[in-house]
Amino acid sequence: SFIKIPSPEAHDLDLINKSLKDFKNVVVSTGALKKNELNNLKRFKDCENLHVLHCVSSYPLDYNDFKREKFFYIKSNFKNFGYSGHCEGIDDALFALSNGATFIEKHFTTDQKLKGRDNKFAILPNDLKYLCEYEKNLKQMQKKLGLDLQKKEEEVYKVYRERWRN
Repeated sequence: SFIKIPSPEAHDLDLINKSLKDFKNVVVSTGALKKNELNNLKRFKDCENLHVLHCVSSYPLDYNDFKREKFFYIKSNFKNFGYSGHCEGIDDALFALSNGATFIEKHFTTDQKLKGRDNKFAILPNDLKYLCEYEKNLKQMQKKLGLDLQKKEEEVYKVYRERWRN
């Protein structure tokens, strides 16, 4: 029911089209795409089951090379957007969540000293836990509560307001 099309294959519109028909959820990572290839993906912009991820295919990715413009281009042009991050740590993922990403992909390891290209910048269990807690808290802070006084504020309002006036 779920498939991820990696960055090197994200230019293949036939593959994406077939995947959209065959799978419930299709995730497309956009690293290593040229501008015109990224623009070609816009033909799928209204697909409910497509998740387009901002990605820069560099391992590890330096924060200076994040490509903020690409992130916001994807956000503004696709119904479901997310982030596939290769920076060390989780600040890039926190940025993405704070700016509306609904899907986060990060490399994960239990030991950054293991062999392999990805382990040295992959996040650890504590990072993943923090990221999940941040997402949960962020969703709670996005509740619409209006502009008026909340019931929780009534005591402060009644007891402390203008208390120091003569």
